[in-house]
Amino acid sequence: MAALAAVMAWSLTSYTGTDPAATASTAPSPSTQNAPSDGLVIGDETSGKSFPEQNTEIEARLRDQPKGDELYRMAEDGEYLVTTDARSPRLNLPGTVGVNAIDPVTWQECASHFNIDVAPYWFKNKYNICRRSPVTLLFVRRDDHGTVVDSGTVEFQLEFIGTMRSTENVIDFRFRMLNFQTTGWTDPTWLFHIQLPCLNADPARTSDCTTPTGTPSFYEMPVSEWQRRAGEEFGIAKAGTTTAVPAGDKYRAELRGFFAFGLQLTLFTPQGPQSDVTPDEIFRCDIANYISGSRCNFNNVGSVLEFSLSDSTLSQSAEFINDAQTDITRTSPGIPGKKVPGAPGDIPLHRLYKAYDTDNTIQASRRKVPKTCRRYHGPGYTKGGTKQCDEYPLATTYENSVRVDTRTVYDYAVKAIDKDHNEKAGRVYGSWLSADHILDYDPFWVKIVP
Repeated sequence: MAALAAVMAWSLTSYTGTDPAATASTAPSPSTQNAPSDGLVIGDETSGKSFPEQNTEIEARLRDQPKGDELYRMAEDGEYLVTTDARSPRLNLPGTVGVNAIDPVTWQECASHFNIDVAPYWFKNKYNICRRSPVTLLFVRRDDHGTVVDSGTVEFQLEFIGTMRSTENVIDFRFRMLNFQTTGWTDPTWLFHIQLPCLNADPARTSDCTTPTGTPSFYEMPVSEWQRRAGEEFGIAKAGTTTAVPAGDKYRAELRGFFAFGLQLTLFTPQGPQSDVTPDEIFRCDIANYISGSRCNFNNVGSVLEFSLSDSTLSQSAEFINDAQTDITRTSPGIPGKKVPGAPGDIPLHRLYKAYDTDNTIQASRRKVPKTCRRYHGPGYTKGGTKQCDEYPLATTYENSVRVDTRTVYDYAVKAIDKDHNEKAGRVYGSWLSADHILDYDPFWVKIVP
């Protein structure tokens, strides 16, 4: 009787995957007992159908991932930046846009923006991720002497979306397969299995990534059934929970936890399973009480707040920040050769939440700034209360006027501007910090556009 073998190959992935020979002897055999008539098997993590030994692939990758405090700084390099326009209606909504999601990514947006040659994932914002990639299943049939008798492929496009739930610590992942093409010899009865391993990314923390009760943790059916259901959406949810952090963690009360995930694909053959995993990504969950949005966000993503010079409600504030970022001499103190942080392409600002401001530098900065305005613009700079002294970097940052190290190239800037413009910009900024889930010492940037 001819022996059958198969290899599953990902096209254009950045990781080759576990050697199939190494997993074939240990992975459990698939079972279709009690399966519905269409061959689809949906289980939970107590059914014995998950494949924990296949998590070793993600665990191996995690050995080279950031650990400890480095996890807090993953967005510092600004590699993945997402921008929120200050005029965005999302800033004015306390809850959700869509169904239990925050500005969710659509399949159409993913198709328009994702570029596999640029990055393994596209982030619409800190709460939404997507990936599109071709997949090739390579089928090989050999005779008893090991000679290839027949071969063929099943190819398809895999689309994958992750969306954080509003106010929860849960991510809803969805995937679908499109554009199936079969060539040569294949065996469409072989089972194809998809699950989503999700692991604690920081061993110093007691964190668990689990499948919520009553939701699927994997899907499994014959290749022919996947082909028949091309374009259909399938969902897997994951919840990130942390119960303990290192004793010296500054943010112990927030229980920040970090989790890594990847989509696992397995083709079962008579000789054992052949697997591969999408590039892994990290997300963070917490229980901080001074932000809104979801309880989780993608940890690689840096936030950008965008102000427009043409926004008549805060244009003077936008103009001031633009001057500070591009020509500090147009502001005060305005020392030539100095600059301010926080523009995209420069070092970021970092949020300073009042509970962590043990030296009271927020209030100290707010006392210092009016003094600077009086020094450079005179005691009457308020023009009868119609103007206020605006500052950049902002008082609620670790780069404020009191904390900035003026021995470096960096400084702070002030300018007397319209009171209403200053207050409107402040309200937008405060709302954005909460809506974009920016925790203490999270990096962010400020961008000025026409």
